[in-house]
Amino acid sequence: MTLGISYDRSTGRDTFFVDDNTAMVALSYHGCAPGTGQNYRQARVGAEFAADPWSTFTYTAPAAETHLVTFRNNFLVTYSGHHSGFSSWWTHHKILATSNGTSAGIIEVRPHNVFKLGANFGVYFEH
Repeated sequence: MTLGISYDRSTGRDTFFVDDNTAMVALSYHGCAPGTGQNYRQARVGAEFAADPWSTFTYTAPAAETHLVTFRNNFLVTYSGHHSGFSSWWTHHKILATSNGTSAGIIEVRPHNVFKLGANFGVYFEH
């Protein structure tokens, strides 16, 4: 899958592009118009397991750590056009899925460290 998200400051429109590279099917949506002059301050890239990041989900641990997905070629772009991976000056945090939703819970799903100039990382089921 390839996913692209961009914001055109002159028109005030967001554009979302999704391409299933295996099935050769693409979809784009240009209808979201939050207005001109928006300033996006956060981005989240990861795997979701429930309706939102704060919901619970059923988890059965695998026998060993199991690779779920690798996110590749993730770049953030400033309004001035500078782009970089997550390991640049951006503040970034790993978000862990735990058995009780707190840092005291058993880790069930976690991302590994970023690599390839901070543009890639994998998410793993923990045992």
